[in-house]
Amino acid sequence: MAERQGGGRSNAAASEATPAPDFSYLGPDLLGRLLDELPVPLAVVDPAAGIRFQNRRARELFGYAVDEISHIETWRRLVYPDESYRTEVVDGFRAAAERAKASNDEFRFGPIRMRTSDGEEHEVEIAGAFVGESLM
Repeated sequence: MAERQGGGRSNAAASEATPAPDFSYLGPDLLGRLLDELPVPLAVVDPAAGIRFQNRRARELFGYAVDEISHIETWRRLVYPDESYRTEVVDGFRAAAERAKASNDEFRFGPIRMRTSDGEEHEVEIAGAFVGESLM
């Protein structure tokens, strides 16, 4: 997802101008496989249920299966082991997400440092959008 440079339309403006595409022909099996094979890390986070999905690239990069990190607090403790840094990241992320949700727009946050299951650190930028109450 490329960052918009001045003059771009928000998701709200784009969705008013064009109807949402019909992906029903894909079916859940094919759609799931397509999402899993995307070449970029992808996760879907539900505020009530935690991390519901992560694709193959996310599993490869961070080294965790969904059942290991489904609770968002568990994920945060693992990828941001330093408590003060974790607080800084979580506060910044929440602010960015709230602004995006209020404006019905996508967001970018970072760069931030995240630790993998083998202790390696990666600098990443998080980009996302809300789909209903879930964050993708």
